Amino acid sequence: MSISTLYSNTKFYTINIFITNRFEKHRNIIFALIGSGTIGTLFFIAPYATFSGHELVNYLINDKVHISITLLIVTILHRIIATTISIYANAIGVLFITLMSIGALIGYGFGEVMVSLGFFIEPFYYAAIGASVFMGTIMELPLTAVIAVLEITYDYNVIISTGIIVALVNFMIPQSLRGEQTLIRKMPQ
Repeated sequence: MSISTLYSNTKFYTINIFITNRFEKHRNIIFALIGSGTIGTLFFIAPYATFSGHELVNYLINDKVHISITLLIVTILHRIIATTISIYANAIGVLFITLMSIGALIGYGFGEVMVSLGFFIEPFYYAAIGASVFMGTIMELPLTAVIAVLEITYDYNVIISTGIIVALVNFMIPQSLRGEQTLIRKMPQ
């Protein structure tokens, strides 16, 4: 999950830098055209990838639905493309729940893969952790992410593991992306 968060965050930044450097004067118009054209095409091809995601997050985290791994992969890819283009086309409407739905899909997919490998785990716990990690890391709001998942799940069993993982990932990944030193590097030898 951390690798996919890092990859998505890097792609968001790379696309922004590329378009800003090449088309500085017409940046907003280009983002609006690319965003509306791509989202419209994506909605035509895969309508399930353009929903807000609140129902999906609620179903995955509360163990109300099981989704095949193939559908998860296709939906995750479409959601990442749609979210990337929407953010940089200045159409960021419901960013919280969109990031949570991508994280829940990735976490649930990880849990399903672990179940298929023979581990006796509950994939919906990984959906809760994935939703928190993805939203808490990209938006740098770890406490908000943990509280949001707690409110969605109504389950105190996930709060300790979710809080620890969100804090660790939020501390390590964004600082390494920006080139800042982490606490581990600052400690005297």
